[in-house]
Amino acid sequence: MKKRFIALSLCVILIAAFAVPSLAAAPAGAKYFPLEDLTGVQSTGDRSDKVGSGNITFAEGKVGNAAVLNGFSGISLGKDLITGRSYSVAMWVKVDMMTNHTPILFGLAPGDPIRWVSFLPLSWDNKFGVWSDSGDGHWNDLFADSSLPLGEWVHIAFTSEPAGDFNNIQLYLNGREVLAGPTERDQLNSIFVEGGDFYLGVNLWDPPFQGMIDELYIYNGTTLSAAQITAVMNADGGESGTPSTPANPKTGATTFIYLALALLAAAALAAAATLRKSKA
Repeated sequence: MKKRFIALSLCVILIAAFAVPSLAAAPAGAKYFPLEDLTGVQSTGDRSDKVGSGNITFAEGKVGNAAVLNGFSGISLGKDLITGRSYSVAMWVKVDMMTNHTPILFGLAPGDPIRWVSFLPLSWDNKFGVWSDSGDGHWNDLFADSSLPLGEWVHIAFTSEPAGDFNNIQLYLNGREVLAGPTERDQLNSIFVEGGDFYLGVNLWDPPFQGMIDELYIYNGTTLSAAQITAVMNADGGESGTPSTPANPKTGATTFIYLALALLAAAALAAAATLRKSKA
């Protein structure tokens, strides 16, 4: 009986030891912005070309603090966060005020004519999604069937991947895919081949965002799968502004598993010691 107990305990320990790392499934390589404060970013005024002005505060968010955007200011994230044709963007957001065309994330490519991509909580037809201009008068809009809720934390993400003459675009809400399909042309993900400037809450034209943003991940050159988007949604932070592997999702569950493993290991060792004494 004791031998069976020891064997069972060891099996459980080995199986769990291999299973636990799967909880840390969020991929490395993100540019990660925890938005605990202004470390690694700059405030802007009510337009993206007013870097260094504005007033951004911080309050309790999904993980630690989150950026509070007051409808008069935005955040400059820096240059060249996306430089390839494949990329992924994910973040937590809470919308306090809806205005058409207001960006959550805005990317502006260098040069003339102006080329940009904007992640909107509310489009002209009351939907959230991605809107872009390739600079040649061709607009591209990819929207879900609804807008984002007011006053509620939600996780939003979109991914872009070239597929022949088109791009495969996926849009996610709380880890669930709500839009998938090719764009009409390849401008959506070719805009940033030469890099660009990236902002939260402001663009060059429209009313600034009013609400909170937290836990922003930008993957340059990587199109995340649905499972990976869910892992990023459940992640518990990383190192600001550097390629990082987010901490294990569901940290409390992970701690419980390790505690259970420790108890099983202790029980197995105690049973083994008792068995040795009985044979002596």
